[in-house]
Amino acid sequence: MQALTIHSSTDGKWALGFEVIEADTIPIIREAKHNPSGYFWRGVAEILVQGEVPSLEGNIQYDPDGQGFYAYSPDRAALTTLANHLTRLASQPKAMTELILLAKNTGYVFND
Repeated sequence: MQALTIHSSTDGKWALGFEVIEADTIPIIREAKHNPSGYFWRGVAEILVQGEVPSLEGNIQYDPDGQGFYAYSPDRAALTTLANHLTRLASQPKAMTELILLAKNTGYVFND
């Protein structure tokens, strides 16, 4: 993945975004029969929020596309927390494998 960026948006919210280009975990994602698009990363974010940082639930809006992942929030700290978790997962194949298995075992369906 390209570096995550957080910046203010025109509607007074904060925006987090990155283009899906490279990540250490892309081979793991593809091996699990997923497409590492922004839609896949939305699923990753949703699973992270539900399991690791439930305090962010309802505080972030997602707006992925085929080439990138974008999220918006009035709370910059919420996006910073999400960015830190996404960065960790993008660089740790074992952690990504565990997240994909968790999704499968809980019935989560990635929309990728």
